Amino acid sequence: MCLTPLDASLAEPHRPSGRVIVWHWVRLLSPWINLYAVIFLIGTAILSAVRYRRQQAPSNLVIGNVLIATGAILPGIGGSFTRLGYVEVLYVAECLGLILIWRGYQLCTRRLEPVALTQSPAGAR
Repeated sequence: MCLTPLDASLAEPHRPSGRVIVWHWVRLLSPWINLYAVIFLIGTAILSAVRYRRQQAPSNLVIGNVLIATGAILPGIGGSFTRLGYVEVLYVAECLGLILIWRGYQLCTRRLEPVALTQSPAGAR
């Protein structure tokens, strides 16, 4: 895809467009590449959130994985709007997606403080 010839006369100075690509068949590859990302990034984040929830793991792991999955979905939504002619939505969606992924990563890697026991366990003196 990097070697695809471009027709600069079709470029708009204020927004990017796929119309400049001379080899139109190249755009048929992007859904397959994006499907790979969906399966591995979004799919594993959702699977992790579900597993952590079932294991009753700390809530920061569940919430963090949900934020990562949501953040990974947003650029795809922005890309759909781009195909409809609303290119600006892509930039906002990508920015929000990166913020959510970053925040989800922070939550997943946060070290939890041990909970102090208010009463001594039974039998311990």
